Amino acid sequence: MLYDSFRQNEKINKILNSEQFQYSEKIMEIRINLNLNIYQIAKLLNVTTDYYLDIEYCSLEISVEEYKNILTRLEKLQNMKNFEKEIKNKLFNRCVIKESE
Repeated sequence: MLYDSFRQNEKINKILNSEQFQYSEKIMEIRINLNLNIYQIAKLLNVTTDYYLDIEYCSLEISVEEYKNILTRLEKLQNMKNFEKEIKNKLFNRCVIKESE
C-alpha cells in the first residue's frame, strides 16, 4: 500500500525512473561499504555535505555526467581501500606463518 502511494507520486516516479537513480544507489552503496559518513565522503570528494546529499538522494538537477564522475572517483577509492586490505592481510599472514615456524 505504501509502495503504491509512492508509485502514484509523479515526482517520486520520475526519480525512480531516472538514469541518475541507478548511480545514486551505487554511490550510497560504496559510501556504506567504505564505512564513511556523509561528512567524511563529502570531504573526500571536495563537495559540500548538502551537495553530496543531493547526489545520494538523487537530485535530477544534477547531470548524469556528474553522477558518473562521482561514481568513478568513489570506485577508485574503493579499489584502493580493497587493495590496502589485501596487502595488510598478506603481510599479516606472512608474519603469522613466520612466527609459527
